[in-house]
Amino acid sequence: MMDSNNSTKEEMVSVLKKGDKFYEITTQRKDPKNFEKTMITVYEIFQGQKRIIEEYDTIYELAGSPYKDAIFIN
Repeated sequence: MMDSNNSTKEEMVSVLKKGDKFYEITTQRKDPKNFEKTMITVYEIFQGQKRIIEEYDTIYELAGSPYKDAIFIN
């Protein structure tokens, strides 16, 4: 019997426009079975390039950040 692949993948959950810049917010679970162990990454999108701006360990840290106005995609 084969074991299922427990690797995690990064998923885009939000796009935010602040001023003339766009930000993409993604999540990636460190443990696929534990929602509380989720890494949130904020990327700045500029001229087709993505660069990491911030990384948060919890959604609560994101809620206190300048990116808290992001609208999350279901």
